Amino acid sequence: MSRKWVKDTLAAGLSVEQYVEIIGTLAAMVSIDSFCRGVGVPLHPRPEPQPGAPSYYRPPSAVQEDAWVPMIPVDRATGAEADLYMGQAVGNVLRAMSLVPDEVRTLFDLSAAHYLPMGQVRDPSASTGALTRMQWNKRLLGPHVLAPLPGDMSTVFPVMHRWMQDSSSSTLPC
Repeated sequence: MSRKWVKDTLAAGLSVEQYVEIIGTLAAMVSIDSFCRGVGVPLHPRPEPQPGAPSYYRPPSAVQEDAWVPMIPVDRATGAEADLYMGQAVGNVLRAMSLVPDEVRTLFDLSAAHYLPMGQVRDPSASTGALTRMQWNKRLLGPHVLAPLPGDMSTVFPVMHRWMQDSSSSTLPC
């Protein structure tokens, strides 16, 4: 995906709001499907389309900045969008979903259910349940990072590779 591809897609007739909604829906579907596959349960059936017209709501505070789509700056998330960032710094990918505010809310809900509440993601000491964030990351990344790869990636990232193998460590090596 590139800026040119997005511009060409929008020029072909897709609105920027439709594009953002499609990306948000795909992100949610991939997250939920990946979780189901990971825990070995059947995928959820896709919901049936609901009747009714789209709202065509566009947040009045959304502006075009450096991103490929307009988004709501953190300091302009007010009124109906006051809950979007919960008063915290967020990355541009999440902010780019803000053109369709419910997509941001969905991503926050999924983060809380599958990982950590979004407000705790940057906190290395955060935990939910039995695992700390660092232990959780190691469990999520470990099998993929430690799997034999062409060219033996352990020679490329030896410190990270040793850290991932050491299940007693809870802090990053750098």
